[in-house]
Amino acid sequence: MEMNFLNKVEFFATNLIVNELPDNVLYHDISFTHRLVAAVKELSQNEELTEEEKEILTITAWLYATGYKDAEMFKGKKMFSSCIVCTQQISKQFLDSIDYPSKNTAIIFNILNNTTPKSTPSNKLEELFKDALYMDFARSKGLKFIKRMYKELLLFNDVSIIKKNWYQYLIDLLENHHFYTNYGKTDLEPKKHRLIKEIKKNYKDLENVERVAVRKELNVSDEELKKLKKNLNNSKEIDFRSIQTLFRTTSRNHYTLNQMVDRKANIMISINAIIVSLLIGKVIAPTLGGLNVELIPVFIMAISGGISMFYSILAIKPDETHGEFSEEEVRNKKGNLLYFGNFHNMQYKNYEWAFLQILNDKDYLYSSMIRDIYYLGQKIKKKHDRLRTSLNVFLIGTSLTIVSFIILKFFI
Repeated sequence: MEMNFLNKVEFFATNLIVNELPDNVLYHDISFTHRLVAAVKELSQNEELTEEEKEILTITAWLYATGYKDAEMFKGKKMFSSCIVCTQQISKQFLDSIDYPSKNTAIIFNILNNTTPKSTPSNKLEELFKDALYMDFARSKGLKFIKRMYKELLLFNDVSIIKKNWYQYLIDLLENHHFYTNYGKTDLEPKKHRLIKEIKKNYKDLENVERVAVRKELNVSDEELKKLKKNLNNSKEIDFRSIQTLFRTTSRNHYTLNQMVDRKANIMISINAIIVSLLIGKVIAPTLGGLNVELIPVFIMAISGGISMFYSILAIKPDETHGEFSEEEVRNKKGNLLYFGNFHNMQYKNYEWAFLQILNDKDYLYSSMIRDIYYLGQKIKKKHDRLRTSLNVFLIGTSLTIVSFIILKFFI
């Protein structure tokens, strides 16, 4: 039996959303589409609509997320409005291919055009569909959906705000939002306000965490912290170019120092390897059957050379790294993702999301750069200490070799 229009649309949309949407689309996936279709059906039951109007709304719900197929093209732009345009293009091409009535296609396009937060619906169908889009905010898992939406926007670089400011944006959006349908006003509105309370609680918790973290870091009182924030807000514009120059110069100096230590360590390894191999191969090995006191300087030089080479190798030996940060560490601004040893075991999607957290939070960005410079300095210090030990052992060994040789030559 031939499928009707609704079945064809459902089959087409499901196949496209499941198989062709980018991995970064975390919110507008097939689960979202099923929720949207269910929301449209739930709201339609409480409104006086014809069967044709119900079909138009359901088809719109199935096609709504198909535009996210091309979401990668709009990174850093207004992804939402761009994807709606893509949805209309994809929908028109498909609906024309199945000979769907053009007058109904025009109605679907008008509904899609009035789905933005600032748009005002002009008829009952547009009102119902917009209420259906906001039903995620009235569900028991509303906060979970919000977090998923935020991650999606971050991955597509469509927001430049930290999580706390995202919560503030949602609070303003939802408090200024209202449902249009009778069902939305009576049943969904109270549930939405429960979510607003939940978001406000999380917002307050984030503020408390930030305040405690700063207090712990600076060891200051609440009064001092408030005064510091007030001074920062009232301060003149910072010369960001000077800050960039400072970071660039400091990083370059540390990199040069690191290269110098590595070169010196390599030189010590080469020198000691040559000395030890020559002494063992040419002097010690041939005389193993008849050792005597005259070989003491040779043994001193060989032993000291071996120890010196050991510390030089330690100086350039890479440290073991964990290569991964958890989501909680990144959210608490503990993860330094500027050094490869901290992220080489992370999946690309997780690393991209974490790095976008840094880019979207100026304080986190600067603290990460400062932390990177600090720990690079600590690593160089460790290398310096080992190289110094290597040089000291080589110097002492060489001196003892010369002294012992003189004693054996002239006094014994």
